[in-house]
Amino acid sequence: MTVYTECAGKPAAGRLFRDMLGAGVVYLAAVAGASLAIKGFAPPQWIAGLLAVAPIAPALLMLGAQLRYMRALDEFQRRLQSEAVLIAAAVTAFGTLAYGQLEDMAGFPDISMMWVFPALCIVWSAAMVFVRWRYA
Repeated sequence: MTVYTECAGKPAAGRLFRDMLGAGVVYLAAVAGASLAIKGFAPPQWIAGLLAVAPIAPALLMLGAQLRYMRALDEFQRRLQSEAVLIAAAVTAFGTLAYGQLEDMAGFPDISMMWVFPALCIVWSAAMVFVRWRYA
């Protein structure tokens, strides 16, 4: 089963890597450009707000790439991904809830909400390693 599992998603994984890399480069450029424009030109708040959320567009391209990848997988691979996403969502949700309590009640430093999604992605990757190991 391991050989099948490793080979099943290879073409889709290559496309995912290529699409995520392209969208990631555009995302980084959008974040850098928006940051430089906001700090350099000090636009009105509504324009700064629009610039600040502009990088969401390439982030949506990343979501589209992930959806195409999931749709290209077989049922077993989708099950593995679904389990990993569920684990990641639970760990991230309870981790952010716990840290929010620490911020509010114990005086811990504030952490920007911007870090929740990267944390989810990192935990998803770690959970995927665990889920694959379980079936090996």
